[in-house]
Amino acid sequence: MDLSTGTIGFSPALTALNAAYSPVYELAVAADGTLYAYAFSPSFSNRVVQVNAAGTPITMIANGTATCTGALTLSILANYERLAFDSAGNLWISGLACGGAAGMTAQRALVRRTPAGVFDAVVTESLTSTAGMALDAADNLYFTTANGRLRRRAASDGSVTTVAGATGMTTMSTGDFGPASAALLQAPQSVAVLPSGRVVVSEDFGSTYMLRVVW
Repeated sequence: MDLSTGTIGFSPALTALNAAYSPVYELAVAADGTLYAYAFSPSFSNRVVQVNAAGTPITMIANGTATCTGALTLSILANYERLAFDSAGNLWISGLACGGAAGMTAQRALVRRTPAGVFDAVVTESLTSTAGMALDAADNLYFTTANGRLRRRAASDGSVTTVAGATGMTTMSTGDFGPASAALLQAPQSVAVLPSGRVVVSEDFGSTYMLRVVW
């Protein structure tokens, strides 16, 4: 769209979302136009909600559990959780999870929710509430960890490998134009995959952020 001549407004889905939730931290759109948002409401605190393209109904994806036994479920969600869709229509959500693949103790994880509403996969690492995640064209999942690494979960078999960042390093940023596995990342945050397949990761330097590309 040419922003110099375009117009700004609200779709029915966004209008419904704005009427019920504030603030809205994160958005993701399914192939059928259904809008998913990570948002806050005074009645339900932080929740993932879905709004169809027509703007109704608003449905919450339930989270919160008294125990960590039984099926995998979301537990507590912090501010600024992440949402992402893969090509099969599965929704990836960051947050605390327990039961099932997450085990008997609630822990921070990246959780996959199928179109049928079942949580069926989980990635548990040294994650923080600001950990970023993104999917590439082949549905490989990239995410950042608290111990200074950019990691990749293979869509083919679920194996997790390090893309960039030496283990345990969080307070230095070095290694430009050298092997990504030997580079040091300082508090890596958000991650994005470019159309070329290259991966961009942001680093937190306290008062400033730096973007670095994994070639």
